[in-house]
Amino acid sequence: MVEEVALDMSTVRPFEAMDETPLYKVSLSEAKIEKASTGADVVNAVFDVVEPEEVQGVAVLMDKKGNPILDDEGHVQPGNLMVDANGAPVMVMAAKRKLFRTYTLTEKALPFLHEMVKALDPSKVLDENFIFRPAEYIGLLAMARIKNEGYQEQIRARIQRLSAVPTAEKTTKR
Repeated sequence: MVEEVALDMSTVRPFEAMDETPLYKVSLSEAKIEKASTGADVVNAVFDVVEPEEVQGVAVLMDKKGNPILDDEGHVQPGNLMVDANGAPVMVMAAKRKLFRTYTLTEKALPFLHEMVKALDPSKVLDENFIFRPAEYIGLLAMARIKNEGYQEQIRARIQRLSAVPTAEKTTKR
C-alpha cells in the first residue's frame, strides 16, 4: 500500500469559474462518438480555450457563516464576479482551460450538433448525405458562449452556444 507520493503542485491552480460575458475563442481538441450510460449514442467534445488569456473570476454564493449556498440538488451556486478587498477585479486564467459538451445523436437533439459543425466549418453542407467524422474537426476554431453551473462543490463552465469565428480571425491549429 502506498502511503505517500511526491507531486509537483507548483503549477496547479485551483478550479475557478469564468466570467460568462465574453465570447471565448475555442479549438476542438477531442471529439469521440461513444455510448452514454443511457445507451444512446453521443459525441463527447472537448474544447480548449484559445482566447481571452484571462477573465474575471466568478465567486461561489456564500451564506452569512461563509458556507456555500446549495440548490435543491446539493450543488453550489455561482455568484458575482470576483473582486478583491479594494474592489479590483480578480482575474483567472482562461487560455488552455477545457470546456466540455456532449451532443446526443437523436433526431430531437441534432440541432445542437448542427450548430457545432456549422460553427467549426461554416462551408460544410449539412444535408441528407452528411457523414459526421469527428476527427475532421479537431483543431478547428469556434466562438463559445458559456454558462456557469453548480455541480456538487464546484462551479463549472459549460458551453451553451457555438458560432463561427469571424472570417478575419479564422485560423486553424493544423
